[in-house]
Amino acid sequence: MNYLDFTDDIIALDQSNDITPTVIQPLATPLSTSTIVHQQQQQQAKDLSDWRNIQLGATSTLFDPFWLPQTPVTPLSNPWTMSNNTVYPSPYNQLSSTSQQRYQSTNANNNNNQPWKMPTFPIGKTQSFVNFNHPNMMNNIIDITANTIVNPSTPIRNFIPVQPNSYLYPTPPTISSAPRIRPMTSHETELILVPDLDIDEILGEVQTVIPDIDLDAARQTITSMKSIPSTNDIVTHFLDNGYTKQVKKLFSNHSERQTSLKRSISDIIDDIPKFLSSYPDPINYFFDTQRKQSESYINHAKAFLIRAFPTTDKTILEQALQEENWHFLPTVRKLETRAGIRSNAFLQRMTIKRSLDMIDLSIDGVGRKPSIAWIIKNNKFAYPIPHTPCEEFYDELRFAKNEVKIRRYLGKVSKEHEKRVKKAKKENETLECEICCQEDLLIDDMVECTVGHLYCRNCVRTHIDICFKEGKCRFACVENSCPGEYTIRLVSELLSPKDLKRLNRRIQEENIRQAEIDDLECCPYCPYAVIVDNPDDKIFRCLNPECMKETCRLCKEPNHIPLRCDEVEKGIELEMRKFIEEHVTEAMIRKCPRCTQRFYKVEGCNKMTCSSCGLFICYVCRETINGYDHFTNNERGDYRNCDIPFWTVQTILQYASELEDFDFIYYTGDLPPHNVWNQSRADQLYAIKTINQLLATTFPNKTFYPAVGNHEAAPCNMFPTPMVRSDNISWLYEALADSWFTLGLPSDTRDTITRGAFYTTIVRPGLRLISLNMNYCSSENYWLFINATDPLGQLQWLIQWLQYAEDHDEKVHIIGHHPPRSCLAAFSWNFHKIINRYENTIAGQFYGHTHNDEFIVFYDEIEKQRPVSMAYVTPSLTTQSFLNPGYRVYTMDGAYPDSSYWVLDHRTVIMNLTASNMYNRSILINEYEARNAYQMENLFPADWDNLIQRMKNDIDGPLMSLAYTYYTKSYATGAKCNHDCRKGLLCNFMTGRSDDPHACDSIPTYR
Repeated sequence: MNYLDFTDDIIALDQSNDITPTVIQPLATPLSTSTIVHQQQQQQAKDLSDWRNIQLGATSTLFDPFWLPQTPVTPLSNPWTMSNNTVYPSPYNQLSSTSQQRYQSTNANNNNNQPWKMPTFPIGKTQSFVNFNHPNMMNNIIDITANTIVNPSTPIRNFIPVQPNSYLYPTPPTISSAPRIRPMTSHETELILVPDLDIDEILGEVQTVIPDIDLDAARQTITSMKSIPSTNDIVTHFLDNGYTKQVKKLFSNHSERQTSLKRSISDIIDDIPKFLSSYPDPINYFFDTQRKQSESYINHAKAFLIRAFPTTDKTILEQALQEENWHFLPTVRKLETRAGIRSNAFLQRMTIKRSLDMIDLSIDGVGRKPSIAWIIKNNKFAYPIPHTPCEEFYDELRFAKNEVKIRRYLGKVSKEHEKRVKKAKKENETLECEICCQEDLLIDDMVECTVGHLYCRNCVRTHIDICFKEGKCRFACVENSCPGEYTIRLVSELLSPKDLKRLNRRIQEENIRQAEIDDLECCPYCPYAVIVDNPDDKIFRCLNPECMKETCRLCKEPNHIPLRCDEVEKGIELEMRKFIEEHVTEAMIRKCPRCTQRFYKVEGCNKMTCSSCGLFICYVCRETINGYDHFTNNERGDYRNCDIPFWTVQTILQYASELEDFDFIYYTGDLPPHNVWNQSRADQLYAIKTINQLLATTFPNKTFYPAVGNHEAAPCNMFPTPMVRSDNISWLYEALADSWFTLGLPSDTRDTITRGAFYTTIVRPGLRLISLNMNYCSSENYWLFINATDPLGQLQWLIQWLQYAEDHDEKVHIIGHHPPRSCLAAFSWNFHKIINRYENTIAGQFYGHTHNDEFIVFYDEIEKQRPVSMAYVTPSLTTQSFLNPGYRVYTMDGAYPDSSYWVLDHRTVIMNLTASNMYNRSILINEYEARNAYQMENLFPADWDNLIQRMKNDIDGPLMSLAYTYYTKSYATGAKCNHDCRKGLLCNFMTGRSDDPHACDSIPTYR
């Protein structure tokens, strides 16, 4: 395809055997101040009121935890000190036992509780550097995505805080054995109590030992005894002979209420006005299918529907119920209009004698009693009537039984109202609502507040509904300037029964909260509350008969004794783990495109044969294939969704080590292969160890500065936050720390690497490197649904070090795997603000992840017109997908006093995979140099902004075609990128943050 473009290079390499590339030497003299020092920031970041309110899912997060100094300030003596002057726990406490031993060996005289000391930094010399991105290995194949700057990112380890002391369980109090009665004489037969005997005191001591005993029943038992022994003997009596429990009594009372409620179904509504006080508009209310129903209501509806239509199969009934959004009465009416009577011959084959009690709902025809006593076999005992009644459902049944009667009553009331309106019109006594302008209203149609403002009932009902949904307990007058309110009695008439119950519960909770009762505990699952004055009792026992849950008073989770709170998987952690496991399982399963048979691979090659229809399928790309012809024989790699062989990686790295002249290497992660759902932790650790050993062997005298990628985790992208205890990621961070030190990282970076795979160190005098773990901002990390703003405290840590660098006249390079525009909005927008604040300190940003050759211009926060920073997205060493392997060499301002350390130029080297496979030899060429290819004077942000403006003015011209060719590393030409493709590519170049809908509005839409 593209190999003709590189024919001359191939011949030259073949004939001369001299493939030494042109090396860009560093500047001998420093640039002038006007070209080195970036334009000073014109307007500092405003106060925290400028911070954006970001909403993700159901959580609205205001970014307010970071203190961005507006002017240089005195650096904090402790780099772990936050903006609110709180101090992080010593990093020592976050280490595993292995790490603590290492730490102790190097810090024998240091107190573990002292603040973490500022590390010392090695000083060296810098000229140019290489960036490798995405070195990936698949099975026995390693794929390296190479950028000339090798950007290593430090892995982060979830740490477990110091465990609390074990719980102290309460011990029974010492009970006095002194007799409570005086000795009886021989002629006495009745119990004679000692005058100072206190039954309540005895009951109190008994309840201390037996907390769930019913005191009323215990009192009767004690007073009925012929003699009263010691309290210890009374306790023994109850434990040996049994006792009445509070729960049993509560259930007894609850059962009586349930029985009474269930009996009410057969009651004829005699007091219709009383019923209408709870349901003012019952017809619209019970036939409204938009209302959401509770699980209890749905279970009742299923059970009663089967009993109302016993000759209709339950699957048909369920379908009809679902079509009506699980509302019982609308479903009954729908079935009555379309249900037919089955023939007796059919019923004799498909039914059995009726064994379920039929519900007599024949009043007003809610289901007809069948003329024969048969039910469908499939319906037998399908849905039992729930034990706990749903009051709203039974009210709906009562309405159904009395619907005709209620409709007649409402019609009568409506006619009487019309007569009164006509009479009021004649006497000119009608009123008008000032809100909806409805006329001909009677005084009964109006509602007044405590001050006396009158508005129609419908307008006030709407106002109260809005206030209720806003969480209010008090309802002010519709008139804004009126100090009056609507009474609770009036509100109860206007709210729906369900909302009224919620309001009563809300008022109760508010009153309890305002009372500030000491030792008051509330059930996490229901409104039940009780005073628990025993601090050693860790379990809260709810005595609400509808709840009866036991929960931990500390973490509010279900009772987990004997486990500690930090040893229990929390609800949200459990849900997230199940979510991830289900998706991992689904990703491993393949589906035959012909017969839809599902299968997965246990072992063997990637040529899969469907056991059902015999179709051949590629397990990797899921395409239909013909034998083994689908699998390439190209020794050096393939353009499809595959990584390159290990020997190709070795060839490219060997080429770079022998022919390139650079001083240090950034690499931005993604070492394991892309067959992500066939990998275990052992596979990931093997890939990391193998590739890092290859790098250390190939470049023995170079220092690598890595960043962690998303493929290092197992499963891929899953980096749990520190609050997650059940799925710890420390196994990866410990391995990365050990592996990265073999590449030259100083030992003082280990603490933050094992804590979170991020670190900072000095690269050259005056140049600080900050490596971030961008997996804690990635939209593909499902754990961030728990906390997406700054789950690791990494942004706060970044601000501390940027402020330190600013105060000490250091320049900073930031490396990471994901570009900020690939992050979730909360992190991305906050990161963008930080870049703006420290634009004069940050000399460059370097990322990977996309596999493509890109650049990103960061603009100012206020006008979004002034370029403030540059980010370079390095091309990958892997071919996935449809790319040539490549890496990049940067030339930057040299190491001298007051150096800007800006990137002055960069050169991209690629392997022409088509030509290499054709000629059976590795052919690497210099694809382009940025300044020459784009005709730029320098590579400062203003120069890149000028390039973007030229691209905007001729978006369908040759400049954008050239950019697209470099974007694909010369796999495709610009002719394959249409107008929309070019517009999207240009938008990527000028967007430094995610979810910014107006960032690309300035790009022309015309062709």
